[in-house]
Amino acid sequence: MKPYIIIETLLVALLCSCTSRQTAQTLDDVEGYIQQRPDSALTVLERIPRSSLHPRSTKAKFSLLYAMALDKNYIDTTDLSVIEPAVEYYRTRGSAEELAKSLLYLGRVQQNRGELEDAILSYNQAVDLTEKSEDLKLKALLYSSIADVYNARSNDIEAVKYNKLAARFYKESGNENNALRCNIALASSYGDLQMFNAADSLFSICLSEPIIDSTLYGKTLLSYSKYLAIQKQEAPQKSLDLFEKAVNEYGAAPSFSDYCTYSILYALDGKPDLAGQILDFLETIPDLNDKQKEEIMYVRYHVSKQGKDYETAIELLEDVYRSQDETIHQILSESVANRLSEYYHKRSVELKNKQKIASRNFVIVILSLLFAVLCVALVYTRRNAKLKRRNNELALLAEESESNLKEISAQADEKLAELRSKYSKSYKSQFKVLNDLCREYWLPSRRSRKDRIYEKVQEQLYLISEDVEKQEEFEREIDKSLDGIMNKFRSEFPNLKSEDYRFISYVVAGFDSKTIACILGMSVGSIYVKKSRVKSLIEQSQSKNKELFLAFFS
Repeated sequence: MKPYIIIETLLVALLCSCTSRQTAQTLDDVEGYIQQRPDSALTVLERIPRSSLHPRSTKAKFSLLYAMALDKNYIDTTDLSVIEPAVEYYRTRGSAEELAKSLLYLGRVQQNRGELEDAILSYNQAVDLTEKSEDLKLKALLYSSIADVYNARSNDIEAVKYNKLAARFYKESGNENNALRCNIALASSYGDLQMFNAADSLFSICLSEPIIDSTLYGKTLLSYSKYLAIQKQEAPQKSLDLFEKAVNEYGAAPSFSDYCTYSILYALDGKPDLAGQILDFLETIPDLNDKQKEEIMYVRYHVSKQGKDYETAIELLEDVYRSQDETIHQILSESVANRLSEYYHKRSVELKNKQKIASRNFVIVILSLLFAVLCVALVYTRRNAKLKRRNNELALLAEESESNLKEISAQADEKLAELRSKYSKSYKSQFKVLNDLCREYWLPSRRSRKDRIYEKVQEQLYLISEDVEKQEEFEREIDKSLDGIMNKFRSEFPNLKSEDYRFISYVVAGFDSKTIACILGMSVGSIYVKKSRVKSLIEQSQSKNKELFLAFFS
């Protein structure tokens, strides 16, 4: 049996996977036409099996599109579970615009539930998210929704501010109809604030626009009729004519509030019976809320007042004030309760966030430690490998150095033997003159000893002469003993006179100043001056043998 169970499980998984892909494709298609055909979008969305809404991203997308479709089809749902999956998902994933849209429709549901403070909070969070967005329609929807909440709270100053923003963004996005709706609401708010010049100007602009949507034009006429009679308190007949024109000619569908205005217009026009009939009709509407009941009482007060039934009017006015007191008290109580609820909710969220942060920090610390251990291990491994390579290189270098050292040692021994040979020859040559003199002095001969020695000295001194050839031979003798010093001197100082080279050769040969003075026929002082001049010349030069040359002139 087990193989069959496995096969069935695989088939179910495959079927679910295919269904999920089809659902995701359907949602992508709906997203493409929901703005133009919201009724078709709603029909398609309601046919999607809820079991196919997985993974969470698909469920979140369905939640957002379904809430959007309900709103665009004027179905005012109060079920928060419709939009909550999208809000929860997009708070941690998805784009800022997706979260902003989710918060917008969360605010719509909260507004439908009468939770206006929560709705404003959701809308403002969405506004913050769309600060850098280029979706002008989304911005317009948000500002229009905020203006609706402030209108419901009779906060005309804030309603004016946000209707202006909504109208601007609708116009920039090319949605002229919705821009006109915002301007109508804006003009009504100007009337409530008794800014009649601004209201007159704006109503005039709205009514002068080409009629594209007759129903919308009728709505404009209804708002204008209310403004003229109730806010501006002009003659009621003009307002009645505008009201009937809006309904009869342009097919405008009056709201509950419009019918209340219509009743007041008849009362102001001296027709309390017609006004009463309208109110009687309104009271038959099922499921009236407290605000609507209060509005009927207020209109009946005006009807009684116009009919000069002052006692009934006063009683109705007292009932209205009592109802308003209760409403204010209820609003304040709700506000306090909502604030407390919001406070505890925020505290709960903060605690959860702190727990998440603590868990995240713990994970980060563990990962950091693991990363540090890996880094240390990696560094150790690399350093160890580097040390091994270095040791191998040093071993090779040591072998090469040992080989080079042996070669250098052999060359040094060779050089030393050569130097010893040269030194021996040089040493012998230095004592050759003494050897010749000794031989002539002690060797028996018929000639006198003095003559022989004199003749030998003359032989040795024949090189010291002004003769060029003898001078060259003298310098060659010096070069043999001193590693070619005169040849080096001539090559590095080629511009000296021959007398200078002769003088320098005597100095290098080791002759003292008196001897050189005698040979050159100069005074000893002149010799010192000449030596100083040559020394200065050497010191100022860039000669590579400078130190060698200066050693002979120190």
